[in-house]
Amino acid sequence: MSKQQFDVQAEADFYRMLDFYNNSGEIFYRSSHPVLCAYIILQPQLLVNCIACILNSPQEDSRFQKFKTTGITTRKLLVEHILKDITGDRNVILHILESQDFIISKTLKTGQIPKGSDCFIVPCHLPAWPHFDHCPDVNFTVTFYLDFGYFYPEAIFLKLMAKCYQLERVTAEGQDTVTSQLDTCISKHLGRFYVGKDFYYQLKLLPRCVKQNLIQVDIAPLGSSSNPVGLCRQLDCVVSLIRQRDFNFLPYSCGTLCHCSIDKPDQTWHLNVFARYGQNSVAFPKDGKRNFVCKQQVVNVDFSDVPSQSRCDLTNYVSIHPI
Repeated sequence: MSKQQFDVQAEADFYRMLDFYNNSGEIFYRSSHPVLCAYIILQPQLLVNCIACILNSPQEDSRFQKFKTTGITTRKLLVEHILKDITGDRNVILHILESQDFIISKTLKTGQIPKGSDCFIVPCHLPAWPHFDHCPDVNFTVTFYLDFGYFYPEAIFLKLMAKCYQLERVTAEGQDTVTSQLDTCISKHLGRFYVGKDFYYQLKLLPRCVKQNLIQVDIAPLGSSSNPVGLCRQLDCVVSLIRQRDFNFLPYSCGTLCHCSIDKPDQTWHLNVFARYGQNSVAFPKDGKRNFVCKQQVVNVDFSDVPSQSRCDLTNYVSIHPI
C-alpha cells in the first residue's frame, strides 16, 4: 500500500506511527530506503513467504543450472519461477528482498526498476568456496575477528557480504558497471573486495569450535597513505547495523588475536577485545588504538600505524612489552 492512501493530518505523527508498528512487527516499512519509503507492507507474512521461496528455490530444472552452480539468476527467472506464487508488485518485492540482503543486484543502481535481463546474486545459493583466478597477490597487513560465541554466524556473514558488494560498487571507479572478476571472489564462506584504490580486504567465515564461531577480516592497504582505521570502523558499523536490524539480542565482540594464542591453533583463541555489543557494549575506538594486559604483558594495538604491503603478522600493528 502506498503511504499517500493514508489520511493523516500531522506528518510527524504519521511517521512515528509507522516506526512503532514496524518495530512491533505489525507492518514492514523502511523510511531510509529510496524506493521502499513510499510503500507500507501491511502483511509482513508476504516477506516471510518471499524469503521461503528464495531459500527453497527449485534447482533440479535445467533452467536453474547456472543458478545452481553460481548463485546468480536473471530477473525473469527470479520473478517467473522462484517467486511465481507471490502476489503483489514484483519490483517492490525485489527491492524489499534486496534491502534485507537476500538478493544483490549486479547491474542496477539503487532505486532503478529491474528489467528481465538484469541479474541478481542470491547469497544463500552461492558456492561454498570461490576460485580466485583474478585476485591480486597481496599481503594482508591487518587482521581482526568478530567472535559470535556459540552462534554460527553464516546468516550474518551472507548479509555482510551483500553490504560489502554494494560498498564496492559505490566506491568503484565509474560507478556504473561491476567487473566480471568480482563474481569469482564471493562465496558462502569467503569473499574479497576493493574499496576504490585504497584497500583490498577479505572476509572469511571461521567456525573454530562449538563455543567460538568467528568472522575473520583481513585488510591490505594498497596505497602508502591508506589508513585502515576508517575501513575497520565502517565494517564494524555494518555488522552492528545488521545485528540491530535482524539479530537484536545477539552479543558479539571484535578483537585481535592475542599473542598468547598464536602457538595454540587447536585451542579456543584468546582475543584482545576492543569492541563489544550486547550487555556492557564498548564501541570501536575512533583512533584505532587500544591497550590490553595479558599474562603480565602490555599489548598495544594501533591500526593507524600499519605499513602498506608488509608481511602479515602481529608486529605490523601490535607492540608487546612487560609490565
